[in-house]
Amino acid sequence: MKKIFVMLVLAAAFSASARSQTLRIGNTEIEMGKKDSLRVNPDEASFTADFKPYIHVLPYVSASFPIRTGNGLMPATYWQSYNLDIGFRFLYRAVRRWSVGGTIRASVYSYETDGLAAGGQITGNPVTGDLKAERLIYGPVGLEFNNRIHLTPKINFDLSLYGEYGQLSFYTKTTGTDGSKVISNWSDSSIMNRWQAGVQFSFMWSYLSVYARYRITDMFRKDFAMDEPSRLFVGLAFEF
Repeated sequence: MKKIFVMLVLAAAFSASARSQTLRIGNTEIEMGKKDSLRVNPDEASFTADFKPYIHVLPYVSASFPIRTGNGLMPATYWQSYNLDIGFRFLYRAVRRWSVGGTIRASVYSYETDGLAAGGQITGNPVTGDLKAERLIYGPVGLEFNNRIHLTPKINFDLSLYGEYGQLSFYTKTTGTDGSKVISNWSDSSIMNRWQAGVQFSFMWSYLSVYARYRITDMFRKDFAMDEPSRLFVGLAFEF
């Protein structure tokens, strides 16, 4: 019984000492390190005196929505339009406060349009029948050139330039005479610019960022009389 009591006392002492990081046995003290203290966050370590350059490879996903700015925009239901990205970001932390790198990503820009099918601007002839939905979709592969300023171990600011290459398609969904759903699509490279480019600003806390992306090129060719879709997208991105 006495041995069991001694073991319980030692166990309690060890538990308490683990919380205080000091184990006392008689007149002897042993410093204990918490497991978490052995983990090193490279972003936090980069702000110490022992900084060394390193490379980050970061998978990421993002979602954003177009913002209506100004007049002369393509008629669309903007709250039902969106942009989605998935890709990998490669960053070289050259100095304490600055990283440089690139991103490769696959994207989709989807606009729910209003009146393009009935007007026939893209299809050539007005779409007739019971129209249920119409959507303009641009699906590019993109590259980014990233500049990241590290304000604190967790707070960063990004300024990026991007270029994209993809195909623009127009989809409609109508109801046939027999009541069935009919999905049609049109894709004409002669009316649009497959190469797009723009700039992106991001404010990041830890692995979550709020960003704004602005397209500086025209989606449609100058000789095609068509209003441009929104150039500005605002959304959230997450790096793993």
